Amino acid sequence: MFTDNKITQIGKVLAAALFVLFVPLFLIAVNVRWVINAPALYSYAFDNYERQIRRYLDVDRDEYISGGRQIRDYFNNGEEFLSMDITIRGTRYPNIFNETEVIHMFDVKRLVRGVYRLSEIAGAYLLGFVLVGFYIWRREFLARLGRTVLLSGAATLGLGLLVGIGSLAGGFDRMFLLFHEISFTNDFWQLNPSR
Repeated sequence: MFTDNKITQIGKVLAAALFVLFVPLFLIAVNVRWVINAPALYSYAFDNYERQIRRYLDVDRDEYISGGRQIRDYFNNGEEFLSMDITIRGTRYPNIFNETEVIHMFDVKRLVRGVYRLSEIAGAYLLGFVLVGFYIWRREFLARLGRTVLLSGAATLGLGLLVGIGSLAGGFDRMFLLFHEISFTNDFWQLNPSR
């Protein structure tokens, strides 16, 4: 049977293991959240890929930036479906997306909201771990925290290497495909820009 010391030791190991797991998840989720909400991402895309964008959508830069803002707003508001209102060649379109694209954006919004939630849960756990650790063990916790942070850094680095090697070995297209196959339960993400 387990003794109190054994249960306490298992609890400490489990708490530290969760910390190690949550550090890379927190870092990834917070950075994804930041990038999704960064207006610079959308202006950078237009400024650097204008020719490619205009092959599919002949839209002015200001309208493109407005569309990016509407997408960011959609990810952060309570609307169920995206309706992106922009002007293309002088004609105002109340929604430039077809039904499949709207459904895909709904799926993306759920995924984005999941990333938001993950960042909040992981952040709360990491903060709680540190606060409880210092409350219970005071200064003695510092060495334990240092070891746990070191393991977390190694896990984060290992995850980065794994993704990097996967990208090199399989190529970006394969990683993109794998991400979508894992993240979505339907095929609405398989969009056809010519439609």
